[in-house]
Amino acid sequence: IYLVTYTLNHTASVIEQRLKQRPLCFNKKATPQALIVKNVFNKYYAGELQPYMARVDREGREWLQLNHRLLQNFNYIPAAMQRYQRQIINPDGPLWQNYTSARERHTKAWQQLLSQCNLMPGT
Repeated sequence: IYLVTYTLNHTASVIEQRLKQRPLCFNKKATPQALIVKNVFNKYYAGELQPYMARVDREGREWLQLNHRLLQNFNYIPAAMQRYQRQIINPDGPLWQNYTSARERHTKAWQQLLSQCNLMPGT
């Protein structure tokens, strides 16, 4: 989760930085550079990253639920484990919230970039 969060935030930063420069496309018309960006999006984001993130989400939720059920079996949970539970195995904790925020930021950055060129999937 840490690595995926870092990668999503880093990629979003690169896209956001590019968006602050001159537009990739003018009048929503795709340029050769924009078509390269769309190919990168299709191959890596849609083709590899989205399926991986779906798996992380699915398996992460299962892992969180299993840990929650496991901890319910104990009458006493040491303070260190309680901190770990709050920070790591809590869907509302910082680890998972940071991941969710990074995922949303990354998606929004791609949407803004592709919208500039009228290259959003399905258009």
